[in-house]
This record gives sequence, structure tokens and C-alpha cells, in this order.
Amino acid sequence: MKGLHLLVILSIFVSSSVFSQSSSVKLLKKHFTSAEAKKAKIDRKVDYLTSEEKQIFLYMNLCRLYPKKFAEFYLAYLQQYDENGYKRWKQKDSYYFTLYQDLKRQKPLEALASSKKMFDLAKCWAKESGSKGIVGHNRRRCKDGYDSECCSYSSSSSVLNLLWNLLVDDDTPSFGHRRTILTNYKEAGVSIQKHKTYGYCVVIDFSY
Repeated sequence: MKGLHLLVILSIFVSSSVFSQSSSVKLLKKHFTSAEAKKAKIDRKVDYLTSEEKQIFLYMNLCRLYPKKFAEFYLAYLQQYDENGYKRWKQKDSYYFTLYQDLKRQKPLEALASSKKMFDLAKCWAKESGSKGIVGHNRRRCKDGYDSECCSYSSSSSVLNLLWNLLVDDDTPSFGHRRTILTNYKEAGVSIQKHKTYGYCVVIDFSY
């Protein structure tokens, strides 16, 4: 199971502007109720996560809890213009289109809870790989112990950039990252760190 998901994907999005970030928040409020967002959020008492790491949980959980709604949020996001004046939607890119299809077919899952154990594993590898500028899952100092792991790299620390990389899974025929996020795991740990080669990386470790 673990080997199937040991995949790496590099950034496929340019850096997000302040405008695109604020417009994404507006889209979020348009597609989800406050009660739905509350259900997807991580408890405030979880003090070891940064606000950006909590946002990763928010979007992952909205995707899991309300996949059909998230499909429409995703489509609306792609119809926006980036900071270069181009629509994000790539009509000829099957990876973008299949994500929309998969979300429309996906059955709802439970929200992921934040696990301190998974967080420690994710943070260790995010910091180690980031400081060395390497990619993949070949841990040197860090311990193993997760059931599945996703890693994403980007020149931007934008939460949506890092998460879309994994959900779209561009040029990854197995869709290993996408399937991991949409698998019935119970807990996860998220860590965003600076990366020597690519700028930023996020490591997400999952457990049953």
C-alpha cells in the first residue's frame, strides 16, 4: 500500500498574487456554508500547526466531506484569471478534467483529524528534504511510521498551489496523490517548510 503512493510531483502553478488569494476566499464562502467550513476545520486547540497548515486540512476536509461541492469550487477557481491574465483552466489537459470527474463521482468521507505523531513525521521529512534540496520519500534521519505520504513542491507557499499539485497529479498516471487524499484515512499530519531547490514543500503523512 505504501509503495503505491510514494510519488513526487513538482509545482505546476505560478505564484499566487494577493488578489488570487482573496478571490479564492470569496469562492470558498460562495460554495460552502459556515457550518460546512466549521466541520472541515481543525480544532483551535491544535497549537502545533501553522495557519497555512490548518488551511491544508480545511481544503482537504472540504474535498473529502463534500466532494461534489468541491468539484464546483474547483471548476470556478479554474475559471478565474491568474496574475498574468490567463485563465487557469487548461481545457486540453486531461489531468485537470479527470479531477473534476473524480470529485463528482466521489462518495463523501469523514474529515481527517490532526495527529501529532503524523505531524512530527511530516515535519521531520519536510525540514530534512527542504534543507538538502531533495525530493521523494527516501528518509535519511527521519523515522518511518505513516501508512501513506504525499509531497508537493512549489515556488510559492500558497496553500492552494501546494494542494492542487497533489489533487491534479499532473503527469502522474496512477493519480497516487489524489487517491491518497480521497482514501478512508482517519488522521494526518501536515508540515510546510522552505525547500532549498524549489522554494517550498509540503509533506502530508496519513494513518488509519
